[in-house]
Amino acid sequence: MEEQPQRHQEDRPLLPRKRRRPALSCVACRQRKIRCDRTQPCKNCATALVQCLYQPFVNSPVVTRHPPGAPTGAVAGSVLQHRTSTEHGLPAAGSLAHLVGESNYPIVSQLEAAARETASPGVSSSNVRTQSHGATGSGLDLRYQILKDRPADPPLQPGLDESGWHILKQQVGLKDSDVPLNKHRPPRWSEWLGTAPEFSTIYSCYVAASGGDGSASWFQDAETAALIPRISELLQKAKSAAVKIKSSRPSRASLQIAAADLTPPTRDVADAMVELYFQSFESTYRILHRSSFRNEYEKFWASPAAAPASLRLKVLLVVAIGASIHKDHDNDPRSYDEASRWICAAQDWLLAPSEKARLDITGIQIHCLSFLARQIYSSSADLVWISVGNMINAAIQLGLHRDPKHIAATSPFQAELRRRLWATIVEMEMQTAMDTAMAVRIRVDDFDTEPPSHVNDHEINEETKGIRLHPRTQYTETSLQLLLVDTRPIRLQILQLLNGLHSKFLYADALALSKELTNAHRPFSKFIQDNSRSGLTAFHRNLLDYFVCRFLIPLHGPFASKARTNPLFHYSRRVSVDAAMAIVSPEPSEPYTRMMTLGGNLLREGLRCAITAINLDLVIQADSDRLDGTLHRPSPFTEPLKKAVKDMMALSEEQIKKHETNVKLHSLLASILALIDAGSGASVKKRVAQAAIDSLEHCLGLLQSVAETIPTPTLSSVSSIDFDPGDWDLDWNMDMLMPDIGGFWDPKSAAQANGLLR
Repeated sequence: MEEQPQRHQEDRPLLPRKRRRPALSCVACRQRKIRCDRTQPCKNCATALVQCLYQPFVNSPVVTRHPPGAPTGAVAGSVLQHRTSTEHGLPAAGSLAHLVGESNYPIVSQLEAAARETASPGVSSSNVRTQSHGATGSGLDLRYQILKDRPADPPLQPGLDESGWHILKQQVGLKDSDVPLNKHRPPRWSEWLGTAPEFSTIYSCYVAASGGDGSASWFQDAETAALIPRISELLQKAKSAAVKIKSSRPSRASLQIAAADLTPPTRDVADAMVELYFQSFESTYRILHRSSFRNEYEKFWASPAAAPASLRLKVLLVVAIGASIHKDHDNDPRSYDEASRWICAAQDWLLAPSEKARLDITGIQIHCLSFLARQIYSSSADLVWISVGNMINAAIQLGLHRDPKHIAATSPFQAELRRRLWATIVEMEMQTAMDTAMAVRIRVDDFDTEPPSHVNDHEINEETKGIRLHPRTQYTETSLQLLLVDTRPIRLQILQLLNGLHSKFLYADALALSKELTNAHRPFSKFIQDNSRSGLTAFHRNLLDYFVCRFLIPLHGPFASKARTNPLFHYSRRVSVDAAMAIVSPEPSEPYTRMMTLGGNLLREGLRCAITAINLDLVIQADSDRLDGTLHRPSPFTEPLKKAVKDMMALSEEQIKKHETNVKLHSLLASILALIDAGSGASVKKRVAQAAIDSLEHCLGLLQSVAETIPTPTLSSVSSIDFDPGDWDLDWNMDMLMPDIGGFWDPKSAAQANGLLR
């Protein structure tokens, strides 16, 4: 039989293919010809670690499908590619885009790029695009040839397939199934980040001082071994002085609050404190409406004795919060005790019988004010996360999680107040979840309350019928809360990723989320420049930066600890240090400095994480300089970090002079400075131990001078205290480097697991 002549591809007509039915599968699954579950990202793309994009029609733009209820700016870290295009797989300096990829980089464009490379010089890029998207045999053959000749995707770089939790548990010698507890609670992020093997020398010093057996062999040198008992003695004396000081302070369990204890200060003092409150904390935590509160405030002073308990507590809490940053607060030793009594009275009022009578807007406001006061004054601050849960339940019971437009007969003023309170409650929940490393109890799809309106307080009242919004570029009393709301979806994702029970975040997740958070927070810088002469103060800028930047340190911390052995994680190291420096060295502001000196729980955990990140970077850099022989040369990279550590030592000293009872932060930082300035060999351990002794002796003198002004308590147990390292957790503790967790840290075993001991 005579063979029929084959038709050449050139004889085929180049007609555009018309697809009447939209493609429901993603581009990658259609190219691989496998079943797609049509989610974002689909299971196949998430497994293959490629970007999942959808293209309903051939010539339609490639889009990313968002699941129902997902925020617009949300991004799934699993859809990002780990691959880089740089030589040897190492990213160039500042080339974050190579690591995180582009969110709008379709797979079809890879075919077009390959087609341009294989096309003849005379063929234009537009012709190649027509051929690659054509439906004829020529276009199909071209696609097939491109896919056939394209090299296989390179494997993931070593270490990029490790999750953050795997890195943390590996460096402390735990199995993935192990659940560590620190004093019957999960470890916080500062405790996890502080278990880096670079701190093993300081670990071993203090564990040996507490009588631990795990690191006794680390101090065989006679001179160094002689210093360990002295450290133990000083720690015991410091604990005895601390217990004496803390026993004289009022506590909710033993406090009998009388009517005289709820007497506000004089009118002129109260006026100054209220004004300070509205100039500072009310900018980010919108709890009160200034004009409405002023009216209630005047009614209170018109007849203080006849004022209801709710109004009295609201005024007292506002005065206590404002007094925390007043310039004369430290000179009045009674202010701390008075604030503690008022906070305890508010807690008793909230938890008293007939709680239904407190289920209103005023009750929610007292909940929020009580939370803020407890955070500032560290009044049962470890249990604040539990109280926030009660506040969330009360807010949901009140319907604050539903937008007021769904609630009939709600005035514009009441709707605005409800939106502000809900945004405040969600922010408080996120901050406490980050403080305690606990799962966040609110997700984006759990509420539909819209952001507050961009207006000033004096522009709305009970008689307002309509609200006239200001441009977002203009400063109002709601601007800072709206800036926090802009970053809320991505911060909620970070919390779910970090604190989720079965979460295993990869390096790509950290890069994607930090990029989204940075992009969402970037308008803040332009907003500051445009409103430099408005009511925006340094206190506002510092507090807003703290609330946002603190999320980056735990997100990148696990990978930053491995940057020493894997250069691919160097970006995480730099992000952690930059965020830590923004927290530890804020913009000069006297009220903010006074709040830091107070040492409250509002900034405590964030400062711990920041200090840990800075200390880790200093130790890594010192080890590198020691190997290069340039340890004692001035370095432009380490000098700012050293200054930050010295500033934190000075801050710790000021806290001890005021009301702080724990001396271990000062001793820790002194040991870090000694470690990074020491040479090599046995002199390192000796200098670390000596620095700890010098710091403890200095801080003990400060504690004893404070304890001498306190009457001797009647508790007989104070005179005979047994030193127990498990009771070291007072206020500022060293859990960031010395977590007291059963089986959680053993310096010798952890060092062996990381190859530090031979």
